[in-house]
Amino acid sequence: MSKQLTPNEVFALSKLIAGKEASAARNNMVSGKHEVDMLVRVRGGMKVGEDFQKTQPNTIDWTGLFAIALSKLNGVTVEALVEEFDKAGKVDVKAIKDAAQSKIDALKAKTEITARGVVTNTLSFEVVEGAGPDLEA
Repeated sequence: MSKQLTPNEVFALSKLIAGKEASAARNNMVSGKHEVDMLVRVRGGMKVGEDFQKTQPNTIDWTGLFAIALSKLNGVTVEALVEEFDKAGKVDVKAIKDAAQSKIDALKAKTEITARGVVTNTLSFEVVEGAGPDLEA
């Protein structure tokens, strides 16, 4: 008989399949169909930290900003701008940013967010030997 997993059990299982071990396992797999039938024992503990407030700088969508800037220009100016960029090669981005630095700083203003508490664990995983499809847990 099966039961629904608790959030703690789901999180514990996510630790089993995360990170470098999963990547290494995938690199060692061969193509084709494969059957899996195993019973895994998970033991240990987890500590869940309290949620906390932190500040996070906003990121600027430069492509969106550029698209808005282009939308403010007429078609001839847009074509001339794109043509000039194509001919210019390397653009002095620093000089352009310096000219608009106060507005850029406002876009990058920090936002207060609630971060989830960190979860640490001392979990171990082992395959239960001799467990087959007829074994009731």
